[in-house]
Amino acid sequence: VHLPAGTYAINRLLVIPAGSDVQLAGDGVGTILQWTGDENGCVLRTPGPARATLRDLMINGNKAATGLVVENCDQVGSRVLMDQVNVGGGLEVGLLIDRLQHTDVSLLNFNHSDQALGVKEVGAVTTTTNDPSLGRTVIFCGSSSNNELSYEVANGGRLLVRDTWYETGQFPRFVRAEGAGEFTLHGADVSTVYRERDPMIEANDFHGKLSFLNTIFGT
Repeated sequence: VHLPAGTYAINRLLVIPAGSDVQLAGDGVGTILQWTGDENGCVLRTPGPARATLRDLMINGNKAATGLVVENCDQVGSRVLMDQVNVGGGLEVGLLIDRLQHTDVSLLNFNHSDQALGVKEVGAVTTTTNDPSLGRTVIFCGSSSNNELSYEVANGGRLLVRDTWYETGQFPRFVRAEGAGEFTLHGADVSTVYRERDPMIEANDFHGKLSFLNTIFGT
């Protein structure tokens, strides 16, 4: 389905049915799905198992709605691939990966900026066994800027960020880890604002692995 360049007013949820291999293709940033409905809405939802492809378009929640929700996508061997995606302006979180136990989430050339929280990875640790999630999220190359907090890992989440740049002239915080999990930052350049009571890196009652390799931190 080709959507020519233009702004499309969306006031009701659009749903791509589970299993559909439909492709929505726009003309780049000139094709905008813009929310005009009530607050706390959602522009586009695709229940799993999801096989849809979205490319060359913009989804704008207009500070009142979630842009895209992919549900029930945690089948064994599942994969979510995002290439050259830009996420910005999220009032709560730009990208939330929520308790995926089997899914491989790969983001290539990914940018996130101007958000309360850029990327949040919540694992699927069970309270009975404390087993970590098998799912993981990897960012292969990207950039980010002006997030109040760029990354958060909790509850056994696994997040690897490679070859990325971050800069802000407003906020001091960069990453927070809570509970259990793994966070690896490899080949990065991070520049934030220094504030004594707001740490750049925060580990809060954390039992897991924090790795920073070939990374430059500055203020």
